[in-house]
Amino acid sequence: MFIFKSSERSGEFGFSGRQIKDALDKSQAIIFFTPEGIILHANENLLSATGYRLEDIVGKHHSIFCEDAYTRSEEYKDFWSEMREGKFQSNSFKRINRSGKAIYIQATYNPIHDTEGNVVGVIKYCTDITIPTMKSAEAVARTQASITFTPEGFIKDANETFLAAKGYRLDEIQGQHHRMFCPPTLPIHLNIKHFGRIWPQVWQTQVNLNAKIATVMFVAACQLFARL
Repeated sequence: MFIFKSSERSGEFGFSGRQIKDALDKSQAIIFFTPEGIILHANENLLSATGYRLEDIVGKHHSIFCEDAYTRSEEYKDFWSEMREGKFQSNSFKRINRSGKAIYIQATYNPIHDTEGNVVGVIKYCTDITIPTMKSAEAVARTQASITFTPEGFIKDANETFLAAKGYRLDEIQGQHHRMFCPPTLPIHLNIKHFGRIWPQVWQTQVNLNAKIATVMFVAACQLFARL
């Protein structure tokens, strides 16, 4: 069971642990994990953002908040492995609430060390940024054609504006490589080797660090190909 020691004092300022916790509870969603990702405790802000009750999540793994494909990935394994090594994680993240809907958070995952330097837990502080994230995405969708690729150039998603401009349905292009949009003569000199060389450059310059999916505007990608 998670216990917060309210009697402890924090340095020269003399604030108790309880006072610090109460201050953070007012503005932050907070959740505690074991080093392996098992949930120990969460505050009301976190529960409100995700739609869970505390008894629904204590003892469960952090993966209940994530998409299945992500939790099966090496990236997700590395995410927790790095925290067990003492490395904190800070970024915006896509998560899944109790209803199965996507929510977006700005969060820091902070390893907690004992007196010998061993990682004994992880505390996450986060704020719900779903509304501004969705508004931003809607604005982009209305004004720009956009498409999302894996780092290797395979198509993950595209918005309606892009699909209308190219004349495809989403199911016709998902999983296909970017080269399907290039002129038939282009692969003659841009063979597999060239495609393999350009996509790491795209990944290097435009990257979504949470999902590790390179988000690249179609025109920009074609310009990079054309320079080869």
